[in-house]
Amino acid sequence: MPLMEICNLDNMALRGCWSITESFNDFACDLPAWEVKQLQENIANPQKLIESLAARFLVKEMVQKAGFLYEGLSKTLRKAPYFANSTYKISISHTKKYAMAILHPTYTVGIDIEQIRTQLQRIAARIMSLEELEFAQNDITRLALLWSAKETLYKIYAQRELHFIRDMCVIPFLPAQKGVFETYLFPNTHHAKKIHMEYEQIDDEHYCTWAIAAD
Repeated sequence: MPLMEICNLDNMALRGCWSITESFNDFACDLPAWEVKQLQENIANPQKLIESLAARFLVKEMVQKAGFLYEGLSKTLRKAPYFANSTYKISISHTKKYAMAILHPTYTVGIDIEQIRTQLQRIAARIMSLEELEFAQNDITRLALLWSAKETLYKIYAQRELHFIRDMCVIPFLPAQKGVFETYLFPNTHHAKKIHMEYEQIDDEHYCTWAIAAD
């Protein structure tokens, strides 16, 4: 099975990446039956179902490395995943080609993988500020990074609906194959929270962003 990597990050986190080539049965036979059934009942699209199974299979591999038993992922009312049997924090993301996840023993985490695609140009004005649009210059690579960063921020907050323009901010940076840039939750307010966002280009079509935020 094509596990790409499970790597230890500097801050006690684990990040994993899985290249999805398997079928439904390849994943379903090794995951908790209740979890597979729940996903089947809630995900009608067969491809999305395989992606979700792949993400959980990856998490199963990661928690074994972290030293505890995988018993499935539960979800909060806001659809954020969590472990019922561990205090580890978890975030997952997937596309047709990849599943990714990040774990941390104590800190809130977020991860997102995005495909670089022209569709982002059509929705950019609805999710990005004028400053962010100016930085992106309608470039699909920059738009993918901005969108991924905001999805990661959304997962980190995970408490209520966030306005993608008003409540999130990405500070302009010079994109490369990988690196770090600054983002904010609730910018221009007295409770603004700076979050260091890391990113990496997975292949010619995908960027991944992730962040770890102390609670």
